[in-house]
Amino acid sequence: MRGTAALLLTTVSLLIPASLHGQQWDDQQQDVLDAVLACWDTWMEAVRQDDAEVFTENCQAEDATFWVGSFSSPILEGPEYLRRNWGGLVGIDEGWVDLRPIVISVHDDVAVMHFYGLWELPEAGVVEWKRTEVWRHEDGRWVQWAGHATPVDDG
Repeated sequence: MRGTAALLLTTVSLLIPASLHGQQWDDQQQDVLDAVLACWDTWMEAVRQDDAEVFTENCQAEDATFWVGSFSSPILEGPEYLRRNWGGLVGIDEGWVDLRPIVISVHDDVAVMHFYGLWELPEAGVVEWKRTEVWRHEDGRWVQWAGHATPVDDG
C-alpha cells in the first residue's frame, strides 16, 4: 500500500506544472524586478563610492519619501535627507546579500513590491528585513518613489 501511495504522489508531482513550483513574473513584473535589482546594485556602488548622488540621480524620484525614525515617531523624508545623512545610513548596507521578492503589483506607471532584503553582518550572520517599496515609471525607467523597511524578528 505504501509503495502505491508513493508512486501516486510521485506521478502527481510530475504532472504539476513547473510554474507552480516557483514564482513566475509577467513581463511588467519582471521589468520592475530587474529595475529594483539594478538599483540595489547602484545603491551598493554609491556605498562603495561614498556618494549618495550615484543612487539619488539614477534610481530615486526627486519627490520620493521613506520612513525614518522609530515606529512610534516616524518621519517622512526624501532624497535630501539621504544626501544630508549619507554617512550614518549606509553601515548595514555594506553587507547586502540579496533580495527575495514576495509580491510585485503593477498598476499603469506605479509598482508596489514587497520583498525580503538579506544582509550579512559580522556579529549576527545573515539578517533579513521585510521591505515595501513603491516604484514609479518616469522618463522610460522605474525609479523608487517610496519605501519602508521592518526588521524580521527571528524569534
